[in-house]
Amino acid sequence: MLKGKTISINWDLLEKLNDSGFQKYVHQPLPCNTVLLENYSNYLDDPFLVGDTKRYSFNGDCFRSRRNISLEKPRGVFRVIILGDSYVYGYGLDDNETLTETLERELNSQGNYSFQVINLGVSCYNTKLEVQRLLEKGLKYNPDVVILAYVRFDYLPDRHTYYIDRFLFGHPRQFSQIQSLVWNAYLNRYINYDTSSKNYSEYKFKLLYNISVTKPLEELVGYSKEYNFFLLVISYSENPKEKSLLLNLSQRIGYPLIFLDKEIGYKAEQPWVLNDKDTHPSVFANKKIARFLFEYLKTHFSK
Repeated sequence: MLKGKTISINWDLLEKLNDSGFQKYVHQPLPCNTVLLENYSNYLDDPFLVGDTKRYSFNGDCFRSRRNISLEKPRGVFRVIILGDSYVYGYGLDDNETLTETLERELNSQGNYSFQVINLGVSCYNTKLEVQRLLEKGLKYNPDVVILAYVRFDYLPDRHTYYIDRFLFGHPRQFSQIQSLVWNAYLNRYINYDTSSKNYSEYKFKLLYNISVTKPLEELVGYSKEYNFFLLVISYSENPKEKSLLLNLSQRIGYPLIFLDKEIGYKAEQPWVLNDKDTHPSVFANKKIARFLFEYLKTHFSK
């Protein structure tokens, strides 16, 4: 328990952060036809992040890429879209170090086909918004494969996660303790349920998971059949509870599921992450994941 601590949350701001207002109040749309050079050691609101200047390129359709992608898929081209949050977007990495560019190089190294891998990752997005982004940005590119990257806590409401995490970065030493207090305050305010019940925490989790993960994945499976693309879900999460739910859901509605910790030994520690204070995937991790995905896709499509 944190004694003598007063936590001030701008609930009015949270009220404004509905789905339509999220971009306006917190997460600005990604730029178009722009190259950004950023050094995270200069960010006061992200005091944990340090590093060299990184290059971020955005194409004319406002997703991270050093080239524009034609809407019409050229003959002989095989397209892969990867959905996700900052793990896929490539937070803290140069353009050529992202998972999408690393996988595209791996796929094209064989010379049998021409592959394009499209990066639809957006920082702070959860599964629900990632599926929406596929509808808004991805389907028009006629993908052959869609890979959704699940990250731990993807069941949380993204817009509130971003705001509360910005608040928590101001209290780094008590981060985990304050995080628990703040999220309980948020959930008690927005979910009408008997908080004295011993099943309260489980209820909160299941409710959020159903809204942000289960229903979007059910929709995504439906889109894969309607638009005729192969769907694959990969999970970075090492949490047993989340892994169990993902596995049960995959068995119920039918999508291939890969746990990266099981298949390639992925862990939220170095050398798999950027550094001791930033758990975003490293160049090492992206190379390992890309190699695994290459072998998986090669095996699947050679059948």
